[in-house]
Amino acid sequence: NRLPEDDALGALFDRFLRDYMGRFRFTSITTEEFRDFLEERLPGVAREVGLDVWLHGTGMPANAPVFRSKVLEDLTSLAAGWTAGKRPGAAQIAAWKPSEMLIYLQNLPREMDRASCEWLDSKMSLTGRGNYEILVEWLAIAAGSDYEPVFPRVREVLTRVGRMKYLRPLYMALGKHPRTRELAREIFDAAKNGYHSLSRRVAETVMEKYPR
Repeated sequence: NRLPEDDALGALFDRFLRDYMGRFRFTSITTEEFRDFLEERLPGVAREVGLDVWLHGTGMPANAPVFRSKVLEDLTSLAAGWTAGKRPGAAQIAAWKPSEMLIYLQNLPREMDRASCEWLDSKMSLTGRGNYEILVEWLAIAAGSDYEPVFPRVREVLTRVGRMKYLRPLYMALGKHPRTRELAREIFDAAKNGYHSLSRRVAETVMEKYPR
């Protein structure tokens, strides 16, 4: 529940932001100018919040807010239990939003045995996904696990998509096994002319680190 003083502080800060934007719009200011303006409009606040630590300290200050999400904690805990045999149920998977499925996949082991890959793909229909955030996360796991059924989809994605955020994790995952390294080089030779020069260089840099 909000307290009256919370509303009062919120109104003060809203006014401070309006005044700040009104005075400094279309300009650049120094840290010292910001501090002077803060002290002018909200006297004593800089000292109260320990602004020096925020500006010049290392790491997160002790008074930094701590945010918790039960959904996030549940998803990461569930993924952490994979090697111990912990699995989400069908109803649980069906209820996940795309962002929740992505978080789950991001926290799974990067290499799995064939049975684990088959379970994931069959229960979550991952290889056929059109959402590239989820698809590439899955393909990075599967390619890093030398899971051959996804190879055609990996080829398709790397041939059609040139964004570095997708190329990098896939080429990195393909570098974990001899067979997938050869696949990566083959795909790159066929697709490189369609990549932006920066994306092409990223893929080349990743493959240069492959074991020979």
